[in-house]
Amino acid sequence: MNDTTGTSEERDRFEPGRARTLADVRRPREDRLVAGVGTGIGRHLGIDPVIVRVVLAVLCLAGLAGLILYAAAWLLLPAEDAERSIVGDWFDLRENERQVRTTGLLVAGVLALLAIVGDTSLGWFFWPLAFVAFWLGVPVALAYWLLVVRPRRRRETAQPENTRPENTWTETTQPETTQELAMPTAPPVDAWSPPTHAPPPPRPRRPFSWALTVLTLSIAAIAVALLSLLGPTEDLRWTAYVALALAVAGAGLLIGTVVGNAGPLIPVGLLLAAALVVGSLVPSLRAGDPTWAPVTAADVQDEYRLGMGLLTLDLTDVEDPAALEGRTVELTHGLGETLVVVPEGLDVALEADLLAGNVDFLGEQENGTFVDVDRRSVRTGPVLTLQVDQSMGQVRVVRR
Repeated sequence: MNDTTGTSEERDRFEPGRARTLADVRRPREDRLVAGVGTGIGRHLGIDPVIVRVVLAVLCLAGLAGLILYAAAWLLLPAEDAERSIVGDWFDLRENERQVRTTGLLVAGVLALLAIVGDTSLGWFFWPLAFVAFWLGVPVALAYWLLVVRPRRRRETAQPENTRPENTWTETTQPETTQELAMPTAPPVDAWSPPTHAPPPPRPRRPFSWALTVLTLSIAAIAVALLSLLGPTEDLRWTAYVALALAVAGAGLLIGTVVGNAGPLIPVGLLLAAALVVGSLVPSLRAGDPTWAPVTAADVQDEYRLGMGLLTLDLTDVEDPAALEGRTVELTHGLGETLVVVPEGLDVALEADLLAGNVDFLGEQENGTFVDVDRRSVRTGPVLTLQVDQSMGQVRVVRR
């Protein structure tokens, strides 16, 4: 009795040394809020799980680092009543699961640290990379589950383990004497006996529902056509059509899980998802190094757009620069550099929004992730307002 009490007290005490063995944490089925990560870590370290939950919640405010750690623990730490983790089950890991688990937790810790770093040079590329990885990783994970994990689970369910004992046959030796020949021999004890019942046949795989696939693609084409006819085409980006087609393909996949098999829609959905990721970073399909050098203020357009490359707007040749004051010019760019050259005497203001990159406004620089710049060359008075919306790269406003 005393030993049991002492063991329970030792288990309830905080032991810092157990932090080195976090890969051995098991997620309990009871006393959990979401996946049992906080409870499992708290029990392993001998502290109140509420403390772990508060720390993870605080880290969520620091670049969503807590969310990264929680998701990694959910996927890599097995439950108490499970032999393998979610990742181990999906990828059928066996003796290498612990190494993968430890490596995955270390990688998650590094990613969380980069998320906390934020606007430094390390965090400059982290959030764009995480954004792309999310929108590509989720469709790929869904396709892997539909094409690999679910069929494997069905095969394992349809084919139970063989009931045959380990020793199927016994070796017999030749009798050495005539007396042994005359003696009746008993049947071998561990001789193989057929199973009492045959295993059920595997469930046949449903064939592809080409009718559902063609119907879904037809509905997607009709929806895109209606959007182009009825929607505001002048203000509508091409990614809206991709998003609409992806939504219809997703609906077809959901219907295919109940009626038919819409497997051919999976590669279509992956291509549309990849196009949507590219479209979120590249506002236009145009690429290159175009240069606009208007001669008069009337030649200056209200909007300039480029997908990738160097966008240059040179205003030094404008004959009437004073006519530009009070106007707003929008520059939408994806990946690359935006360069605006203004003449002496023209007052300008810059409103720049970058996912990641560097902004140089008349010698004043700012860089990092989610850069939002709002600056003016003068405090009051009419100015030429440059509104720059760029995904990643550099924005420069210089005088010449």
